[in-house]
Amino acid sequence: EAKHIRVEYAVNQPASILTGSSAGCAFELIASLAMDTYGRNPAYENQLYQDVAITGRVDEEGKVCPVDQNTLKEKLSAVFFSRVKEFIVPEVQLEMIQVYHKELRSRFPHRKLKLRGVTSIDEVMEYRGLVTTQKRTFISRVRQFFKDRSIFILSAIAVLMASGLLFYWFGIVKNQSPGKIVLSEDQPFVSHIENRFGYPIWTPSEPGYGLIKSPKLPGERIFLLGAARSASDSVYGLLQCYDERMNLIWRKQLTETLHYEANQFENHFNVRPILIDDFDFDGTCEIVIEINHNYFPRVVVIMSEEGIILGRYYHAGAIRSIKANDIIPGNNSKELLIAGVNNEYRTGVLTVLDPFDLHGQSPQHNPGFKMKGKEINSGYAYIKFPRTIFQEGSYRDAARILTNRDGDVRLSLFNYPRAKGQDLVFFYFGQNLEVEFVGISDAYQRLQKEIFGSVVHSGPDLVNYFNGLEYWADGRWLKFSR
Repeated sequence: EAKHIRVEYAVNQPASILTGSSAGCAFELIASLAMDTYGRNPAYENQLYQDVAITGRVDEEGKVCPVDQNTLKEKLSAVFFSRVKEFIVPEVQLEMIQVYHKELRSRFPHRKLKLRGVTSIDEVMEYRGLVTTQKRTFISRVRQFFKDRSIFILSAIAVLMASGLLFYWFGIVKNQSPGKIVLSEDQPFVSHIENRFGYPIWTPSEPGYGLIKSPKLPGERIFLLGAARSASDSVYGLLQCYDERMNLIWRKQLTETLHYEANQFENHFNVRPILIDDFDFDGTCEIVIEINHNYFPRVVVIMSEEGIILGRYYHAGAIRSIKANDIIPGNNSKELLIAGVNNEYRTGVLTVLDPFDLHGQSPQHNPGFKMKGKEINSGYAYIKFPRTIFQEGSYRDAARILTNRDGDVRLSLFNYPRAKGQDLVFFYFGQNLEVEFVGISDAYQRLQKEIFGSVVHSGPDLVNYFNGLEYWADGRWLKFSR
């Protein structure tokens, strides 16, 4: 079957003009050799001797036809004075070119050049003085192999590299198989979890939040992992318990979508610091978890070591401290102390709850701060502190626990915008729910001068003001009696 093949040439030649068809014989020779080599045994290759020159026009039948006589003489002169040893020309012009060649030899007898005439391209191909077949070296064969298949080989290499990178990224770096828990220097918190290849697969969204080591739980160390609300997390309010070998002991969903009277908050909650203590002195520990939202509410959950939820409490405001303290003697149980702020009143509050009767929500009047379907639970005591700025409304106050020993608790009140979180007012909280104003800090005195100028409030008025605490009872706020 006849095939038509189009061959294109690129000639690297410093000459300014290349015209005519006299290079047809050379081009035909190159193309024929290339196709002949392609069909041969790849162990052999055709080669052209580099000291042979050729000129001639080739017609459609493969015959070598004459070229312009003037240019032929110029070509002979150029070849005669070069390193070429043989010049192949069309047979019909051989006699004419020999005459001119003799003239050159007579003037330059030391120069030697052999002339040869050809009639067809087949004759050129069969001439062993121009074309030779040699066995290719191993290196030459390898080079030709890659040259012929360069596109395929480069594509295969690119695919393999891409596959390797994808495997490395998703199979190793992003491998989610837990391998090791790395403790932070500030124990009992954990820095991060690494996969089996040593790459981190979980890091707390906030320093110290989410992970905790429990030396109080029996046996080997147990780790609690809390899911944080972030762009990379697909679960919220989830607590998981692992042993040291990263075997999952239990997993518990702690939160759900919450409904206030006028608002709905989706289940986008962080699991915050975790308190582990033996509240009822039975030798097994209970786990207390604070779960927070960007706004409110806060949820406090108590669980058993086995992951059983024992109770939930909803607090409408930020929580600054959660502690266990045997503040009420004689009831064979520690109490749960929660200090923070109540968003409705914008004041510091302290809640004393029975950890084994944890239910309901913090005391509120405004329906906008109440949970739907949750009763008020003031526990043993729900104490509201006076605003920190004497005789002037504070923007936002909060309470936090400074020291916590059984039956002896020291608290402070601080203010967000004005005091920048510095402790301002101190209180003592003791057994049988006794609470007493202790004093004010230097930061409070400086803040008074900024607000009132030279007037610094002190003495009985200040003491009476901060001793004017309130507690929730029978659906209303009552003053502490002194």
